[in-house]
Amino acid sequence: MTGGVTPVDNAFELMGLHQCSALMRYVFVETFAGKVIFLLGFLLALTRVLKGADLKALIVYCAVFFCCLILVVIPTQRLTVSGSTMEELGYTKLKTEDILKKAGIAQLQVSPVLMFIDQGISALVNGSVSVVDRLNDHQDGFLKNPFLTAKLSLLTRESFRAGIADRVLKEKTIHFYQDHYFPVLRGWVETRLDNEFIPWAGDESIKSLYSAEGTAAWEKLEIALYDSINGDGMIDDLSRDYYDGVSLKDGVVRTLIAGDIAREPAAYIDLSFSGQQKSVRQTGGFSLNEMIDGVSRVFLAGFPLLYGFVLWSLWVSFPVVLVFLFLSADIRILANFFQCLGGLKLLPLFLTVADRISLLAFDIHTLWSAGTVYIWDIRMIVWLVVLGMVLSVLIVWKLMFIRTGRAVKT
Repeated sequence: MTGGVTPVDNAFELMGLHQCSALMRYVFVETFAGKVIFLLGFLLALTRVLKGADLKALIVYCAVFFCCLILVVIPTQRLTVSGSTMEELGYTKLKTEDILKKAGIAQLQVSPVLMFIDQGISALVNGSVSVVDRLNDHQDGFLKNPFLTAKLSLLTRESFRAGIADRVLKEKTIHFYQDHYFPVLRGWVETRLDNEFIPWAGDESIKSLYSAEGTAAWEKLEIALYDSINGDGMIDDLSRDYYDGVSLKDGVVRTLIAGDIAREPAAYIDLSFSGQQKSVRQTGGFSLNEMIDGVSRVFLAGFPLLYGFVLWSLWVSFPVVLVFLFLSADIRILANFFQCLGGLKLLPLFLTVADRISLLAFDIHTLWSAGTVYIWDIRMIVWLVVLGMVLSVLIVWKLMFIRTGRAVKT
């Protein structure tokens, strides 16, 4: 296992390692180019020796060239395709092996040293992710299904804005309000203070007042509303993986109904909606929140591909890094490359921390709301995911240029 979180970035990383090893052997062993590069590097090192009257530059160059050649370039080993952490934890919808087969790679041929370095960094990062998960009593949560909480946040906010899309289901909801909720609510309000918070249709204080028919109708309606937005069992996964089986059904159903009432309050107040009518959607002008949600959705959907492509690009560029290393014999070039790799591989850790903080905010908000789940209000999730990526990019940038900056100052 290379340590890729999703099958997509795992496949791209394995592809990069495979192609990197093939390019190194082709350039430095199987073609005349390797001899030319060695000769040019040797002449440059010899020039530095003549200028400084010191054989150190020539010895260092030969040591760097032949060590890299013997340890990194020449040896390769055949590896079986290994799955990502998501696959190891039970994900089956997409496999790393299938992606590599589509790319024409049936058998991996990889430099064992590069594979060892990559696995070492991945093991360190994945171990740190697991520690963060354990600190929040959600073991393997992020590695098993990254961005699940962010996806839930986007789903509930979109549902709140869009309301109930199924017109038949919408009609059943309004009829339930007419036949059961409003009659019970009128009696409930008469016995309460005027400034007391009015509960929603699924509140326990209201549900206990329904008739047997009303209780049965609400149970069926709640299941239908929940199933209408619980695509691929995503909310069930979140309940199981993050909240020890505590269902989020009440929260998402309340979100859906609240959003529908906010969009079309007349349908509920006048009780004039019919399933034969078309739902009139309120269309406003530019909405910053909708734009942010759209960008966040694209980011979350495309992140595995983007992250995998960057890792693939980095590994494929490694033979070019070796060319500059052999010509200059400056070991800092190699150090900068692996620092950059380490910075990129740290990204899942930053995203895990962001995910954990968002869950903590969710818990605190739920506590402050006396057990009432207002998950559509938690906008922190996507912002923290983006912040994690920005932090990773900044670290990579710092690692790439810190040595260059020092060299310029001296």
